[in-house]
Amino acid sequence: MNTNGKENIIAGILSAAEADKAQVLSAARAQAEELARADEEFCASLRAQTEKTAQETEETEILRASARARMDTGKVLLAARQEEISAAFAAAEEAFRTMDKKKYFDFIVSLLDRWAEEGDTVVLAAEDAERVSERDIASYAAARGIRLSCRADGAFSGGVMLENDRYDKNLTVGMLLQEYRASHEAEIASVLSGNE
Repeated sequence: MNTNGKENIIAGILSAAEADKAQVLSAARAQAEELARADEEFCASLRAQTEKTAQETEETEILRASARARMDTGKVLLAARQEEISAAFAAAEEAFRTMDKKKYFDFIVSLLDRWAEEGDTVVLAAEDAERVSERDIASYAAARGIRLSCRADGAFSGGVMLENDRYDKNLTVGMLLQEYRASHEAEIASVLSGNE
């Protein structure tokens, strides 16, 4: 084989290798560009998702904080309203303690008229001795034609207890106010808050 033929073969091989190299490099560049573009899209998508998640998390935290604040405000308002109601009932109980003798006796009579039964023992509050006496109860019973006994040793502040063999009736001011509060608390809260 002649040198020229060998050189032509080598030149052909080198030329083919050069073309293959260019083709491989071109394919590698295209693949690298495609991977880089896919990576950029993935990173952009990841950034967008992260920002969206962060925003959603922030909005969720804001909503939770707002809900907690509303609940805490509600608790504070409820506690204040409960204090107001308790103060109102304490004032009502104090009004019974300081009520003049005639009005207070009329109150006791209204309780007896409604609840006293033949043979009951009327228990008066020990601290009410100056406003209502055993003699007052005896006069009431005689006027109504009902047999009642009485004692003035009750350890409560205002009102009466009615005792008999079957059951006792707690008509003390404290109990009456407690029952009234339990059944009317929503209305009272509405009046106290000005939402009448």
